[in-house]
Amino acid sequence: MKITIQPKKLVDAHIHLFNARYLPLKAIIKKVFVLKPLAGPLAKLLNAITDDFDMDNIAGESANFTEHTPKTEVIEWLVKRTHTKLLEETGESFIEENLRNSNLFEALIELAKQRRVEQTGGNSFSADDFLDKNSSEVSLVGENKAVILINQMFESSFNEDIEWSFSKLGSEESEKELQKYIGHEHIPVLTFLALMLSNEAKIYEQAINGYGNLKPHLLAHYMMDMKASYKKGKPYYDFHPTQSSNMMEIVKASNSKLVGFTAFNPKNENAIQSVKKGLDMGNVGVKFYPPMGYLPYGDPNSKVRKRVSDFFKICKEDEIPVFTHCTPVGFQAKKGYGLNSDPDYWQKLLEQPSYENLRICFGHAGGGDPNVKGHDFHGWYSDEEQWASEECYARKVVELCERYPNVYCEVAHLHKIMESEAHKNQFIENLVINFSNENATFKLKDKICFGTDWHMIGIVNAQKKYYELFLEIFQVGELKNSIDDFFANNFLRYLNMNDSNLTS
Repeated sequence: MKITIQPKKLVDAHIHLFNARYLPLKAIIKKVFVLKPLAGPLAKLLNAITDDFDMDNIAGESANFTEHTPKTEVIEWLVKRTHTKLLEETGESFIEENLRNSNLFEALIELAKQRRVEQTGGNSFSADDFLDKNSSEVSLVGENKAVILINQMFESSFNEDIEWSFSKLGSEESEKELQKYIGHEHIPVLTFLALMLSNEAKIYEQAINGYGNLKPHLLAHYMMDMKASYKKGKPYYDFHPTQSSNMMEIVKASNSKLVGFTAFNPKNENAIQSVKKGLDMGNVGVKFYPPMGYLPYGDPNSKVRKRVSDFFKICKEDEIPVFTHCTPVGFQAKKGYGLNSDPDYWQKLLEQPSYENLRICFGHAGGGDPNVKGHDFHGWYSDEEQWASEECYARKVVELCERYPNVYCEVAHLHKIMESEAHKNQFIENLVINFSNENATFKLKDKICFGTDWHMIGIVNAQKKYYELFLEIFQVGELKNSIDDFFANNFLRYLNMNDSNLTS
């Protein structure tokens, strides 16, 4: 289709900049029974090979994979990265103590032990014996002795240990189970983790350059406070101060091109104080993520319910924007927690006295058609009958946008419209129908926003394609009259911001 009209500005309403060190990796990997013995060492290794936060150094190698990249290629890259990182940790002036104190070396020794336990039943493998054996087999002289020793260790054991470990993590059985917790069917978990190893500043640099020649006017990034939702392994970085300060440093260096949302998790007993701290740091809103195991209204846990109530009172009084995940799946702390995102819960909240003006944006706008046992979800890909069903989160989101003055939505990660003409056409049909609703108090065309969900795996290397696809969609009929609102103005209204707010 010929592009005849372009938006004046591009605002991406939904990106992420966190990496593996922000995730409770051990707890997530432990969800798979066969991986339990490997969960600790694998988490330690992944954290160790993740780049340190550094605003001034974004030159390191990043994974450049898609969901279609062969697993063997991903594993080969992970082996090479681990080798390089261990050399960097040890340093040019080799001191054996540096190696013994290395978290990465410790993780590799633990993985080597686990491989031998599984394959031979023996557990006598030790770091001391391994070092002594490899040291005796090479000539440790001159300035290259660290390189020589580490190369020898990889050739004698570590290459096979890493390949074995990641092959188990990326096996069909493991992937099928882990996909239930990261919220995307058919997403290769191993590839997802490889993409999460870059320096946060580099992830941001990739984000702003991901739309081709078009430079975004504004990006909004979202944090997640996950620790309280996972009991068997916390993130490497604490939410405060490390995660928050890293993200805010990127925001402050962005020249007003990036705004941040701190996170609320009412399972955290200090949730209110945490939110206030995040807002005081300069974040413009708060991420509310029900798949972490809580509800926006009527949570069965009285302590959680009280914290949620206190949170929304603050948001109401101070007009703080709340951004919430809204698909039937998601990054779930437990299976089924994605269903906590049902817009019906938000309807009950908004019906409460004086809460009708809450400023809320529904991420993913209700989503698409995930496969959830016992349910029949179709979302934005629904036909007329499916759209009317109680299972249609997309319809429910649209109705909330049409009923309440400050309720918005955004369309990130509806990746099937990039893969299927049928899905794309059904999405367009539902969009056009709802844009034309003359009975709505507030019009969807004034509420729906563009977003990508960078750098989740379905969008990596596809930001430009996703933008151009929506650009094409908004050449259709009456949709073209809303192109500036969809790509920028609606989200700025949701933020209650204008350009002077951003530059002040």
